[in-house]
Amino acid sequence: EPGTIARGSMPLHYAATPPDALRAGEELKSPLDPGNVRARERGAFVFSNFCAVCHGAGGTGNGPVAQRGYPPPPSLMAEHALKLKDGQLFHVLTYGQNNMPSYASQLSREDRWNAIVYVRTLQAAATPVPTPTAPSTPQLKTVQTDAAKASGGQP
Repeated sequence: EPGTIARGSMPLHYAATPPDALRAGEELKSPLDPGNVRARERGAFVFSNFCAVCHGAGGTGNGPVAQRGYPPPPSLMAEHALKLKDGQLFHVLTYGQNNMPSYASQLSREDRWNAIVYVRTLQAAATPVPTPTAPSTPQLKTVQTDAAKASGGQP
């Protein structure tokens, strides 16, 4: 029937272009809760089977394909990747980008979102957390110097 959409087949009105990737970043929001354990576990499965071959298990771009001469993908832990919105990542998985092909025919929409949940988990684990302030170096040197004096200058 003209003007109807088959159930479960919502169209995406984007082209495989950088401007549409930016637009997708603004317009597309993940339907999955980032804390959803099932989504994260499924995302880990999808990532290990479809993404890790190029991106590597940790997402740094050192997968087996990249180690055998294929141009390595950018690290998913790089500042640029950390700043990409979920909709932009979904666009990349759907339409491809640079050397990365589209995965729309291999991965359902839900599995693409699951993979994004997992990538965000990897990124969160790799992001350094500020550490409490440690004693300053001059104080440590003073302690070491005093200890060295007490031992007669011997280490």
